[in-house]
This record gives sequence, C-alpha cells and structure tokens, in this order.
Amino acid sequence: RINYHVNNATQKLAMVTGLTMDASYSPKPCDVNTVSRWEVTDDDQAACEGAETLDAATRTLFADMLTYEVTNNAFIVDVRLYDKFAGTFNADLSNDLCDAADQSKFGFHIWANGQCYKHVHKEEYNVYFVKGGIDDIQYISNGML
Repeated sequence: RINYHVNNATQKLAMVTGLTMDASYSPKPCDVNTVSRWEVTDDDQAACEGAETLDAATRTLFADMLTYEVTNNAFIVDVRLYDKFAGTFNADLSNDLCDAADQSKFGFHIWANGQCYKHVHKEEYNVYFVKGGIDDIQYISNGML
C-alpha cells in the first residue's frame, strides 16, 4: 500500500506501508552485512516471545542488536549484522550467530528494551518525494518495490 500526502498539485510525499514478504524475500535478518528493519509493535512480552519458534541464541543476538542500536525513531529500527561479529562461517557462508534452523526465517518478533519488535520488509515506511501525478506513485508501487 502506498500512502501519500499532497503538498501541492505536483509534489507528493509517498510512504510505503503494508509490504509483504514470502520465502523468496531477501535479505533475511540472519544474512551477514545486510540491514534488517524492525517495527515496534504493541504486543506484550508473552505474545511477542510466543509468536514464533526461535533458538535462544538467535533471540539473544537480535535482542542485543535492537537494545544497543542508536536511533531516534520510536517506530522502526534498522540493524546490520556485521560479519566481524560472526567469528566463523559455515561452508555456505551463512552466519554462525543465528541458529542453523533460523537462517532462513523472516518476519519474526523479538522482545528487547521492554518492547516488541517485528521484522518487516526493508522498504516498509520508506518515504519518497514524488514530483508528478498519481501515475508516478503507482510506478513506485508497481515498478520499484
């Protein structure tokens, strides 16, 4: 879904929301040297931690990253899993900090800092300046994302 605000007849700010992810979505949160985006949700700790099955090491990894990430955004947080933290790599170059069973998971919830965070699409809540008409916003929706 593309939400947009009209500044005047030819200039708009478009915010991207409601993007979905499927098994082909990339990058996954456990992929090294990539940024993953996390949305703050209203879920309580029990609902947050019970939403998916994750290994304790994976939960701790992302809880630590979300806790120590410096941000001034109360709604979303972007974190990067750097390869220097991984120590060693498996033969397939996957990160060894996430449990092997969690390597391909996405869209999961993490409890950190007394808040619930949900992994969302990397473009979720991006804002674009669109100079032109509604056709340009449709292009963003259909062509770019």
